[in-house]
Amino acid sequence: MNLSVILCTYNRATLLENALRSLEQIRQPAGLAWELVLVDNNSSDDTKAVVDAAIRRGTLPCRYVFEPRQGKSNASWYAETGPYALMTAIIRYQFGDQLKPVEKPPWGANMAFRRDAFTRYGTFDPRLGPMGTTLMRGEDVVLGRRMLAAGERLLYVPDAIVYHPVEPQRLRKAYFQAYYYQHGRMEVRINRVGLEAVRWLGVPRHLVRALLINVARWLTALRSSRRFYYRLECALMLGKIVEAYQQRPRPK
Repeated sequence: MNLSVILCTYNRATLLENALRSLEQIRQPAGLAWELVLVDNNSSDDTKAVVDAAIRRGTLPCRYVFEPRQGKSNASWYAETGPYALMTAIIRYQFGDQLKPVEKPPWGANMAFRRDAFTRYGTFDPRLGPMGTTLMRGEDVVLGRRMLAAGERLLYVPDAIVYHPVEPQRLRKAYFQAYYYQHGRMEVRINRVGLEAVRWLGVPRHLVRALLINVARWLTALRSSRRFYYRLECALMLGKIVEAYQQRPRPK
């Protein structure tokens, strides 16, 4: 086995069908032994039926795995057997058409790693990453940080292209607000707030101040685009406050 491709899914049967039909059209290099591991992260729709249909068609070397623990980080690197593991997701970086090192942790991104990297550096943090419909992220950043800190080299490969459909709800303001809120929680969950921070009712004072400043800017901005920008900043700060409060020092 040369390569394991892990495709995680949760209640996206229609999009999964489209993805599998697309994968059936790929040109496979001669002599490549690979598998497609379809990880069903506790879906309640027709995901299993879609996978079963793909297996019956026989075009793809599919293997179905059911992961009942909710959370993409629990499902992302599941039972791969090849020396390489490829995670399908969104491409974030656009560094041109030349192979080059990536100096910052990857975010998102159609990533491939040698399998033994997970033995040395661990897998995704299950406290991070999408969980059901929650828009938490950051599991890839933490993994990338561990690898870079250990001196590993991560590469941007311009030929590794995926086409990612954008669902209509991702273009709505409510989606962006929820995303920014979860992004704020993610930042504090990854970086934490120092124990020395001055707190008001368990919340770091600097976060409360930042929230109030952005609320004032949101309410006084004249252009609608600026108002929405500061509204998102408020959601970001609120997410940070909620997570910081949950991490507050507790009396022993």
